[in-house]
Amino acid sequence: MITFLTGLLILFFGCIFYSSYVEKQFAPDNRKTPACKMTDRLDYVPLPLHKNLLIHLLNIAGLGPILGVIQGILFGPVAFILIPLGCILMGGVHDYFCGMISMRHNGAQVTELIKEYLGKNFYRVFIILVSIVFMLVNKDSNDTAIKPAKPQYKLLKFVS
Repeated sequence: MITFLTGLLILFFGCIFYSSYVEKQFAPDNRKTPACKMTDRLDYVPLPLHKNLLIHLLNIAGLGPILGVIQGILFGPVAFILIPLGCILMGGVHDYFCGMISMRHNGAQVTELIKEYLGKNFYRVFIILVSIVFMLVNKDSNDTAIKPAKPQYKLLKFVS
């Protein structure tokens, strides 16, 4: 229970203190987002804040149930501390910086930015690595998929 409460405290204080530190490092400004600047109602659609937050939550929570359980099995209760530390120090910073960098490049995705700044060779390596990760995640989800249950009832024949 102590490790669980410690994890909650890490999340709470990380959200308050570390997030403001990260924001100062990046120095966001008041420029318009690509969704507002280049609205086409297809790829660039301005959304209200509550929908943006829901989309962000769904993106973050995608692999959490898989990786969290695996870490819990491998490392035991210390996972209650490792997961919040990873969320604060890596996950949140990565998501925030990717969003801000994308906003400053008119909504470009990470793959487009890699091709532009790191070159086509590194872009190809990146695409191969991402493809391998997607195949591994898909393989894991296929192995643990719920199989359809056999019906527990028998058909009755009515004789007249």
